[in-house]
Amino acid sequence: MGACVADFNNDGHQDAYLTAYGPDVLYRNNGDGTFSDVTKQAGIANPAWATNCAFGDYDLDGDVDLYVANYVRFDFKTVPKRGCKFMGRDVFCGPSGLDGEPDLLYRNNGDGTFTDVTSSTAVE
Repeated sequence: MGACVADFNNDGHQDAYLTAYGPDVLYRNNGDGTFSDVTKQAGIANPAWATNCAFGDYDLDGDVDLYVANYVRFDFKTVPKRGCKFMGRDVFCGPSGLDGEPDLLYRNNGDGTFTDVTSSTAVE
């Protein structure tokens, strides 16, 4: 759905965070034209439906932190029936009636990991 790029580990190489319906992914730039999936090690495997993201140093410590914009709670197994049609087919009519997902703010710990500080910063 979205992507943001920054040097999260201050090694001089631009890394990429990709948002999606399902787990988001953080790719560390290896500096040789390849990338490694470091999502799990970094502690930022957001399982929600995220639409975009931004890196920025909110706490002014020199390490870029990560903001993730989530969308709505959605599960294909429990899609509400709305009766909309597109080109003669039944389709989902949109997000009305679905609960929103809170956005997330991850503080960069400066060691390749992040801490979810959403609740302590009132980002929701």
